[in-house]
Amino acid sequence: MTNTSNTLGVKTGELGRLSNELQASTDVVKNQIKKISDNLFGPGDAGTKYQSKGKDIQSGLEALRQRIDDWSNASGATADVIGAAVVSYSTVDEQRASELNNK
Repeated sequence: MTNTSNTLGVKTGELGRLSNELQASTDVVKNQIKKISDNLFGPGDAGTKYQSKGKDIQSGLEALRQRIDDWSNASGATADVIGAAVVSYSTVDEQRASELNNK
């Protein structure tokens, strides 16, 4: 946001760039979910004497996978909202400019 000479505004270009960068980051994080899923370590991987530890590790990796999924979903939703705000700000600016020009 800018505040110059008693005007308040939003730099939609910068806001749009933020949305795009956040979405790109979301995609990178989301790709890690598959890597975790494809490489789960479980009781069978731990060895006969360590199956309970292997189960604990598997549970931890599954919880981590879920948290990463939750994070990427929240980040994606935030990027979408910011992107929608850019469109809304631009539309409002165009409407107001048109109204002022027609007076």
